[in-house]
Amino acid sequence: MDMDLVFVKDGNFKNEPYTTSKVIADCGGQEHRAIRQLIETHKKELQEFGRVTFEMIPLKTNSGVQNTKIYKLNEEQATFLITLMRNTPKVVLFKKNLVKQFYNMRQQLQRRALEREVELNYRKVLTAKIQSLLGNDQHKYIAFTEMLYKIVFGKTVGQLRKYYGVDKKITPKDFMSLEDLQKLKVAEQKAVTMLELGYDYYQVKEKLNKVINGTIAV
Repeated sequence: MDMDLVFVKDGNFKNEPYTTSKVIADCGGQEHRAIRQLIETHKKELQEFGRVTFEMIPLKTNSGVQNTKIYKLNEEQATFLITLMRNTPKVVLFKKNLVKQFYNMRQQLQRRALEREVELNYRKVLTAKIQSLLGNDQHKYIAFTEMLYKIVFGKTVGQLRKYYGVDKKITPKDFMSLEDLQKLKVAEQKAVTMLELGYDYYQVKEKLNKVINGTIAV
């Protein structure tokens, strides 16, 4: 199985992809302290591509668990850093895989951002339909949202926020996978159709639950 080389903080598609000094050391066959030293030596150049950040993370060593400084590098910083490493066969393979994973991660985040925008448009249409057909009632809007999330994900909005580890001011949609965003978009699209056909809240709930979790097609 391929090792993950590139990450996104909290899984939020709005955050910038990064790799770490530990990944570069492990996959490049280097001592971590040597990579840290390389970063510190060239920190001025690296900062031209953004702020150089780090975390203190407990790692097992021969003398026990110690807090170790792990640098986080964005794509440009990592690309610059690996040009400074000697090209052994292992380093060449790592460089190739790192470039591929940064590219793939960028593509994935872009697709999620696009799907989020499409879903947002369906949500606006659904909101307008709720207001025009069920009244401009915040409680009904919240109930509709909770109903959709419960049917699609088996969780309320609050439970999803807890699952993703975010507070109530942040939408869980920013942390959803492309597939989950697509599922939510389909459910919202079908809910709009049902409202246009004159279904009330309970009819939408019953029908949509069968469509999403059963065998009925709409």
